[in-house]
Amino acid sequence: MRYPRRANDVLLTVGATACHLLVWMANHEPRLSATPLTVLVLVAPTVPLLWRRTHPQLVFVAVFVACVAWSVLVRPYTDVQIAPLFLAVALYSLARHAPTARAVAGLIGVCALIVVDVVASSWPGGLSAAVGTLVVLLTFPICIWLLGHGRRRIGIDVQRLRELTGQLRAERELSARRAVVAERAHIARDLHDVVAHHLSAIAVVAHANAEVAADDNPVRKGLTTIAATADTALADMRRLLGLLAASDEPGEPSPEASLGDLRQLTEAARGAGCTLDVSMDDDLDLLSRSLHLTAYRIVQEGLTNVIKHAAPTDVTLRVRRQGPELRISLTNGPSRAVRHRIGGAGMGLTGLRERVKLLDGTLRAGPADDGGWRLLATLPLGLEAG
Repeated sequence: MRYPRRANDVLLTVGATACHLLVWMANHEPRLSATPLTVLVLVAPTVPLLWRRTHPQLVFVAVFVACVAWSVLVRPYTDVQIAPLFLAVALYSLARHAPTARAVAGLIGVCALIVVDVVASSWPGGLSAAVGTLVVLLTFPICIWLLGHGRRRIGIDVQRLRELTGQLRAERELSARRAVVAERAHIARDLHDVVAHHLSAIAVVAHANAEVAADDNPVRKGLTTIAATADTALADMRRLLGLLAASDEPGEPSPEASLGDLRQLTEAARGAGCTLDVSMDDDLDLLSRSLHLTAYRIVQEGLTNVIKHAAPTDVTLRVRRQGPELRISLTNGPSRAVRHRIGGAGMGLTGLRERVKLLDGTLRAGPADDGGWRLLATLPLGLEAG
């Protein structure tokens, strides 16, 4: 079980205080009585550790002063000394949680305390031997400081990575929403070609029949109404298309694409070194225009991904009518060359899912068993008239 950080600090403080008191009780000389001042000096190096994360600088100063007081008042009366361990914890916390400049100041203060203590203990005849002792003793605070400072740098890097991950996640979600909006604008232009064809036919037929009908024929009024309604619908559709495509690239809707226009796509894949095996049913011309558009976009996106990520490779394309559905299967094997691949954000598949969803179809994309990739789309046939 992982305890909260506050609980860990409480356990550390209680354990350190208990150990310090027990060690003193077991090793102090009878000359030193347990006065309130003595107990205060004994607990002073440990109690501040409770706030070592939130106030590392104040804790270090408090423990530093307490250790100096302990050295002067208690140290001569005991054989076991563990107070420097608490100063080491405070130094680590300072290097871990405080700014670097103040942490360096704390390290200098500890090193100065060690130098003064060793020189005072060795004065005047043992200064030569004190040099070796200083080298050994100074190594410990320096290592502790480096450990805390390194942990601080790791924590900063982890926090920065978390922030970058959050930004990337937000940007990815924003890109996905933009891709959906852009694809819907493309769908709107494609629908303009499909629906405008039918509305134009309705308007032309209604106008022609209204002109040949007699003036007193009640049917003429109905035909005139149908023709006017069709003309209004066409005008409204053009205005709506302008709104949907306002944030997209300018220009008129692109010419309507269909499964009969796949040659340029397959030629591009062959130009990238791919070997294509294409099989399509012969009666696909009877499909509705919306199915032709969606099927073309699916094959276009699939071949584009093959060229970007796997070319040169073997590609198998199947477009079949199976019962009430049109099934489009595009499978590629592993690449035959080792080279740098062009990365992508998956926005193309997001747009395809929007198109397929519009026709109540399904789209699946994922790795194939042989290490390649497979794209499978199923579209309900609906009305067969184009």
